[in-house]
Amino acid sequence: MMGARDPMCRRRVRPGTWCHVVAVQDDGVNRLFVDAVLHDAVEHRLWTHESQPMHIGRNGTAERCFYFHGAIDDVRVYDRAVSEDEVRGLFGDGGWTAPTSNQLAVEGDPLSGRWGRDGVVFLDLLYDGGSRVMGQIMAGRPSNMARIASGTFDRDTARLRLEGIARDPRTSDPVVWLIEGMLDDGEIAVAATFNDFSGNFMLTGRGADVRMTRKSIRSQLGALAFRLRRWSGAR
Repeated sequence: MMGARDPMCRRRVRPGTWCHVVAVQDDGVNRLFVDAVLHDAVEHRLWTHESQPMHIGRNGTAERCFYFHGAIDDVRVYDRAVSEDEVRGLFGDGGWTAPTSNQLAVEGDPLSGRWGRDGVVFLDLLYDGGSRVMGQIMAGRPSNMARIASGTFDRDTARLRLEGIARDPRTSDPVVWLIEGMLDDGEIAVAATFNDFSGNFMLTGRGADVRMTRKSIRSQLGALAFRLRRWSGAR
């Protein structure tokens, strides 16, 4: 979406497996359902124009990377917002059921440790084995870590929720943050909100390991510079 992050699927989409996906725009809230489960919701207006075509399986721009690689079937477009009950009904239409997945069969301690991307640690977590999660998160730069004030993990759904207050790395002003995600097969898909900034990230345990390659260094510096510019409001 223009001006906001896209709603994010909180689990890995496995190649060769069908998924039931529903996107609902209702009164400024954009919701994404995958296999009848609400994965994300983003508040933002829907920009439309009477002369703008509707694309299925591609973005409205000419970039080759914005094409969907896979099969799409049984597309339906409604002139109103469907309810969650209707989404569940559509999911089971014709007796269809989603393929069995072991994504929620988490054993032992699947969460404690460092999670990151391109050698940058985003989350440093300690799970108590029940529902409580402690630790710290990266707030803008690796040297600016923030304590998790409240953290929960639901073993049945593999959903993670972390929140607290960080310090702006430039001004030291307090920043309210929220991170929500889902653990699936060694990956955590998270949506992070820091005041007015929000973004989607895919984190792994291996991604927190520092790999001093030319590509990883460029990736780290570019990503951190972008986040700092967005956070500080610089242009």
